[in-house]
Amino acid sequence: MRTPWSFRAGLVGGILVALGLVAYWVLRVPEIREAAVAQLDRDLERSAHALAAGILPSELKSDALDARVKLAAKAAHLRFTVVADDGRVVAESDVVDLATVENHASRAEIAAARRDGVAVSRRTSGTVNRELRYAAVRIPGTQAVARAALDAAEVDAFVRAESRFRWGPAALATIVAAILAGLLLAPTAAGVRAVAGALSALEAGDLATRVPVRGPDFLRGLSTSFNSMAGRLQADVERERTERARLQAVLDDMTEGVASIDPEERVVFLNRVGRELLAVPAGASVEGMPIHHLVRDPVVLVTIRAALQGVEPPEEDVVWDGAPKRLLRVRAAPVERGARGAILLVGDVSTIRRLERMRTDFVANVSHELRTPLAAIAGAAETLSEGALHDAEAGPRFLDTITRHADRLKALVDDLLTLSRLESSPESIERVPVDFALVARQSCEAVAARAREAGLALEVHADAAVRVLGDPEALRRLVDNLVVNAVTYTPTGGWVRVRVVAEGDRAVLTVADSGIGIPPEHIERIFERFFRVDKARSRAKGGTGLGLAIVKHAVNLHGGQVAVESRPGAGSTFTVSIPVSKDGDHPSHAP
Repeated sequence: MRTPWSFRAGLVGGILVALGLVAYWVLRVPEIREAAVAQLDRDLERSAHALAAGILPSELKSDALDARVKLAAKAAHLRFTVVADDGRVVAESDVVDLATVENHASRAEIAAARRDGVAVSRRTSGTVNRELRYAAVRIPGTQAVARAALDAAEVDAFVRAESRFRWGPAALATIVAAILAGLLLAPTAAGVRAVAGALSALEAGDLATRVPVRGPDFLRGLSTSFNSMAGRLQADVERERTERARLQAVLDDMTEGVASIDPEERVVFLNRVGRELLAVPAGASVEGMPIHHLVRDPVVLVTIRAALQGVEPPEEDVVWDGAPKRLLRVRAAPVERGARGAILLVGDVSTIRRLERMRTDFVANVSHELRTPLAAIAGAAETLSEGALHDAEAGPRFLDTITRHADRLKALVDDLLTLSRLESSPESIERVPVDFALVARQSCEAVAARAREAGLALEVHADAAVRVLGDPEALRRLVDNLVVNAVTYTPTGGWVRVRVVAEGDRAVLTVADSGIGIPPEHIERIFERFFRVDKARSRAKGGTGLGLAIVKHAVNLHGGQVAVESRPGAGSTFTVSIPVSKDGDHPSHAP
């Protein structure tokens, strides 16, 4: 249990008063003793004067003088002596037989009193053999001397008594001083304690703590200064927190991973994208961790160390193993201001590289798809121009070749235009209520004859109206491509089932077949443009390679999802879900 401040203040005050009293007493003892001795000398002088004033010159020869002097000495508790002009002792309080007393004319105090009228001395008496203190006064009108004496032991006892330290009053003064100090200093102590407590709270992070402004002027000034300092500190910390939060938000919203590295190759900061790219577990603290614990790729480490040495290294692409495997673009730059260090920027360029590859593949595929029918048309036209046009057998055959490949080119161009419209001009997509079930039935009717020729069982379950808000042409192309693909890739004797139902707030289209199926490794790529699982078979069937890409973009533009389940040799099932049309939906164009 802590001792109260007021008690400690009182204790300190009492101790200071006690020390002051002791110091005062030590310093004053010599003066007190001198004052006591001077007081005794004055008392002896007064007694000697009184004795001298009471003796008439005529009494110096009277035998009764000695008896009177003895009585006076007894009453005054002093030793009295009367010395005649010639030095004879005519009265002595402490001697019975005056004849035994030697002549006192040579005594120092007697001679000084005759000369000066009064004298004081301390010496050992030859008559009584004790150390005495004397005061001698000349008797008026004579050279006789009246002397008063006091035992030196009594003098010393009196001096000791006068100079003795007064413990009782000192103790009382100390107690009173302690109480008064405690009472007077209690408010100050409380104020100091409040400031100390506020400092502790401030150190613990409570920046809103303040102290009341009260007490003495110095304490009010201290409290005011503390509150002002705490206010400025709180404002600075809040401003710093706001700036850090803003910077954190900006860095977390970046599409690149950002890491700050100190000169000891330890992580100072890592943003959200950096954590995701470097596969840092959620909630794990990386501040202060060596960077090589997070990154083990030698190219990245060399880049960081070059930046820490003040060199700005070139950008590097590294393959980052993980799930999934990524291609990362790594850059590092030295910190030129403030503390030394480096900034590491990590960007996932996997999608960019894939899109670049898709663009390259798209150009190559379009060129290839166009080259084949164009070459066939050019060859047939050249043959016809060389005379086959008038050949009854070859002419119609080459004309049929031109027509067939022209239709293939037209289908390719139509698909390219449709895909371009869906991909780059979503604002041109019409938004009107459409009966999705009706669209499915119409698509199935269009391929029914083809299905019968191929020996397939085509089933449609889309009787009830299921309305969606969308573009009729885009929805028709969506369903047509799925149904045509199912019929195209299902061998003779198989089946194709098309179903449209409303499930909650979604319209669900299911196109299932018993066809050749899709290998698992190709499932993720079947919606890419010009991607074919079996290129030779697809071209033989007359496909453009853009059908499923059109399906994907049409579904996305209508806010839906498309999924596929397939096994090689066991058929495929495509499922499309699109939000149904709500009451109050009106025809409009997409914003």
